[in-house]
Amino acid sequence: MRLHDLEVTAFGPFPGTERVDFDALNDAGLFLLSGATGAGKTSILDAVCFALYGQVPGVRGVKALKSQHAADEARPEVVLDFSVRDRRFVVRRSPEWTRPKRRGEGTATEKARASIAEVRADGEDLLSHRAAEVGQLVSDLVGMQAAQFQQVAMLPQGEFQRFLQASSQDRHDVLQRLFHTDRFSRIEDWVADHSRQRRDAAADGQSTVQRLVDTLAERAAVEPPEHLSPDRLLAAAGSGEVSVWAHERLDDAAGLDVAARAGHDQAAAAAAAAASRLDRARERAAARARRDEAQAQLSRLEAEVDAVTAATAALDGHCRAVRVLPALAVLERAQRESTQATATATRSAEAARARDLAPEPAWADTVAELREQVTRTQRLTPLLDEHTAATDAVGATRRRLAEAEAARVRAATAHEALPGERDRLRRALDAAREEAGRGEALRLQLASTRQRARAAADLPAAEATAATLADRARDARDLAADTRDHMQDLVQRRLDGIAAELAGRLEDGRACLVCGATEHPDPASSDQASVTADEQEAAGAAFDVAQAAHADLVARAADADRQVASLRELAAGRDAATWDAEVERLRGELATAEESAARAEALAKDLVCVEQRLAEAERALRAHDVRAAELAETLRADEGRAVRAETHLAEAWPDPGLDASDLPRLVERLRTDLAAAGAAHDTAEAAAGAASRVDEVRASAVEASTAEGFADLDDVRSAVLTDARHRDHEELLADHARREAAARSVLDEPAVAALVVASEDAPLEGLDELETLDGLDDLDDLAASARSAQETAEAATRVFHLAEQRLTSVRSLVDRLDAALTDWAPARDEFLLAESMSRLVRGLGGDNQLQMRLSSYVLATRLDQVLDAANERLSHLRDQRYLLQRTGRAARRGSQAGLGLEVVDQWTGDVRDPATLSGGETFVVSLSLALGLADVVTHEAGGTEIETLFVDEGFGTLDADTLDDVMDRLDGLRAGGRTVGVVSHVTELRSRIPVQLHVDKTPAGSSIRAHALVG
Repeated sequence: MRLHDLEVTAFGPFPGTERVDFDALNDAGLFLLSGATGAGKTSILDAVCFALYGQVPGVRGVKALKSQHAADEARPEVVLDFSVRDRRFVVRRSPEWTRPKRRGEGTATEKARASIAEVRADGEDLLSHRAAEVGQLVSDLVGMQAAQFQQVAMLPQGEFQRFLQASSQDRHDVLQRLFHTDRFSRIEDWVADHSRQRRDAAADGQSTVQRLVDTLAERAAVEPPEHLSPDRLLAAAGSGEVSVWAHERLDDAAGLDVAARAGHDQAAAAAAAAASRLDRARERAAARARRDEAQAQLSRLEAEVDAVTAATAALDGHCRAVRVLPALAVLERAQRESTQATATATRSAEAARARDLAPEPAWADTVAELREQVTRTQRLTPLLDEHTAATDAVGATRRRLAEAEAARVRAATAHEALPGERDRLRRALDAAREEAGRGEALRLQLASTRQRARAAADLPAAEATAATLADRARDARDLAADTRDHMQDLVQRRLDGIAAELAGRLEDGRACLVCGATEHPDPASSDQASVTADEQEAAGAAFDVAQAAHADLVARAADADRQVASLRELAAGRDAATWDAEVERLRGELATAEESAARAEALAKDLVCVEQRLAEAERALRAHDVRAAELAETLRADEGRAVRAETHLAEAWPDPGLDASDLPRLVERLRTDLAAAGAAHDTAEAAAGAASRVDEVRASAVEASTAEGFADLDDVRSAVLTDARHRDHEELLADHARREAAARSVLDEPAVAALVVASEDAPLEGLDELETLDGLDDLDDLAASARSAQETAEAATRVFHLAEQRLTSVRSLVDRLDAALTDWAPARDEFLLAESMSRLVRGLGGDNQLQMRLSSYVLATRLDQVLDAANERLSHLRDQRYLLQRTGRAARRGSQAGLGLEVVDQWTGDVRDPATLSGGETFVVSLSLALGLADVVTHEAGGTEIETLFVDEGFGTLDADTLDDVMDRLDGLRAGGRTVGVVSHVTELRSRIPVQLHVDKTPAGSSIRAHALVG
């Protein structure tokens, strides 16, 4: 794939439209992408990746790609012209962005857009205009996903330094993402999940069998045998011992059940006979006691006959009186109503006389006369109301007119001073804004100068720190070398000691444990003290600590050197005092500009306020003029209406000597007199009607009492019983009848009747010795004998039931245990097989001799291919010192094995950790590793070659010779037909790479310019 042209608009730091002609850069083959920090060099790479895949490298999201320097209405867009093999394409893509609404206030969100077209001889052929389809189509054309393209085409050196020094697990994740080997991880996960499922299934079966064994032992009242414990249950289940033991327990339970059943039957028969004898004796004794009690009860009832007769007569009189009570209640209510009506009539008449009123000749005549007087007086009220309302309206309108005139004068006075105040504020605001215009430029200049001042102040300390860290790194390197030599010496001595120890155990004629030979012509020997495994492990741990400390110091020293270089570039050769003076000067100018800006803001607010006040004063003045005219017209109309009302009232007033203000009081007094006379009239008529009603009701009540046999109404009232007395009489009669019926029912019972006949005549024939009237055995002895027999039977029953339950339970448990053993066998076999396979793919157990996971084994092959390609480039460097190799051991216990990296120093033969390389060495090795990985990923993706590459940063750590080697390798890439873009701040590269693409940064945004060095 080759890039031809890139055009960005309102994208990242570029506010306008910028164009990169890659065809011109392709002719040179190697170009430099340079610019100040933050200018937007990496944004060009982001634009390429975004155009192809709709993604950008790193953590920045695509929703933040709209340039903050561009106009709000400008649409962000990237257009990329590229070719794959012999086909050429143009892809256009816009991220999601917000713009001002075309109508109203606020913003609207524009959705992301994308399209791809193939360029043909006859024009462009649109392939898709859907964002998801565009990204997938590009992936199919290039043969790579976004993550692969970013690693292969961008070559970010910081990423590959981390890849070089990463842990095996982190390297595993990166390679898996690039080579899409996650299917092997899914296989591992599936096998592990399958093993867990089989284990759970087997565990369920084992727990079921174990639970049944324990339950069976408990029900059989025995202790579980040792060979059926949880640890040995698997073996016992396979040998059949579980089933044999269970059936033995079943035979024992069956024997106990037969013996318990015989004992139960014998005890039950004895208990039944004893209970029968006791029941017959108790029945005869109970019958005799009931007969005696019934006869005594009838004797007592004979003595209560008089009381029963009196109670019956009283209840009969009460019943007759109750039928007359409704008439008495009506009479009493009529008497109460008559009394109340008479009292009310008396009070109403007294109230009317208190107001000098009297019946003339009756209260009805007085009411009629007062009603006529009220009617005549009320006819004058509307005229009086009209006159009063008209007079009040005239006074109110005059007051409002005076207030309106005063308000108009105040508004005119306030309006006169505002135009002059407005003009003065406008002149002051223009002057303040002109002075504050320099603020933004001064603020940017001050921030840059402060950064340079801090850099100049921090430079001495940073240089001292860098020198200290360099010395400590050299010391740590020497210490790591010493601890490595000590560890290797201990390893050799331990091997020698182990060989000598094995040789000391050899005997002629006896086979060697190692080789199996029976002759030992030259056994090993050692004259040094033996080394234990703990001593060897301690030495190895000390070497790991020293090596890690050295790597840490090397990394910190490299960071310190980069910091010193950055501070020197910012300080620009000037000391901190010079920069501080410049800061103070800019700060003073900025303070003056900010004061002017604040003053301009305050003046603007004052101007807006004055203009608002002027407009409001003009509106108020016009409103007051209109209001005064309206009130003058209203006053003339109110005065005319008042004159007319006064004329009408004078014409209708009957008494010229009576004041008009007395009319309401007169009307109110006449209405009150009318109400009092009406009340006296109504209550007098009601009292007369109530008295007549009393006479009628009394006659009806007397008639009802005579019909029930009473002499008068007083006899009726005396015959009525209270509730308590009535209840006592009823309870007496009911109790007497109930006791008599109960006594006679006892005497009618067959058993009691037989006793009565036998006592009167002779004992009944055919009764055994327990049923005779005079020779019954003692009931206590019989009861004791029956209880003893019943207890013996209950005990036998409990024993029998327990034996029966035990047999049923044991039989059920044995059946369930046999079924559980049968069901468990397949799950147990499947679990053993699945667990063995899970350990194999996870790199565990003796079957996996490499101790590597399946996914790591696949990735190890890919990593070997990457290292071969990287070592081929390292072998062409001038010193040919380093090579990369893969190590299968894990860096620490529990970490991923098989993907470790080591650096082979061909000068010394040592194997080094990548973290021990210097900054320049790390860059060279990382670049070779990146190019090697790019080649392998390209081959893995189907052979699509990436003809345009970008190498991002890292050249600042190289010395001159190494830089020459690296440039030669990049020239080699160019010779192979590729275009290589170098992204760097290194000054020397500006003279070594003639074709350059420079990104210029300004406060208003960045721009791109291309130029070539001449001569």
